[in-house]
Amino acid sequence: MPIVTGYAQCIEGLMSEFDRGYSEVTFSRLAALSGASEAIIHKEFHLSSADPALVGADAVRKLGRTNYDVADQLSNLGMEAIHPKAAKTLRRAAVPLRVTNAFEPQDPGTLIDDQPAETPGVEIVTGLDLYALEVFEQDMVGVKGYDAAILDVLTRHKVRIVSKVSNANTITHYVDSSLKVLRRVEKDMSERCPSAEIRPEPLPWLRSSAGT
Repeated sequence: MPIVTGYAQCIEGLMSEFDRGYSEVTFSRLAALSGASEAIIHKEFHLSSADPALVGADAVRKLGRTNYDVADQLSNLGMEAIHPKAAKTLRRAAVPLRVTNAFEPQDPGTLIDDQPAETPGVEIVTGLDLYALEVFEQDMVGVKGYDAAILDVLTRHKVRIVSKVSNANTITHYVDSSLKVLRRVEKDMSERCPSAEIRPEPLPWLRSSAGT
């Protein structure tokens, strides 16, 4: 059985490109290249329906089975079962992923594959402390360019967007950022759209349920 280090040399630099997820990227690439029937990753916990530290161990259950769509939703909220680029590699190679608890070696853990659930339903609940960045402009309706301008400013300030909603005259982005950075975003947006009302508001908790 070959034993391979998680760190490997590449032009982009694994640490700068993937941060702490570099070993999972190496792992997924090896699984894809070898045509593995299954990739297994060991964690110190089960992939559960909620965070036991927040809701209590008695209130959660092990997922047991889910798919890569749910894994992507979890990554978007910062709760990675595996690095999203590693999951993408496994998914394209049709290699299922099994997440097991290292402290319970006899437990099969949770299998993640590309199969839809037999019945739709909520599988996991998680959340983030976020800000709602609301841009209101009475004359926005029917005018193009506001959305692109907001995205350009958010991208320039490296603000991570979790979700977005919009209507005729308001665009709200739910972002994972600090108030200090959002004040800079607000200043830039005010220069681009001087007649718009821009409000960054903290949200105590954004809850999201991932289902299949």
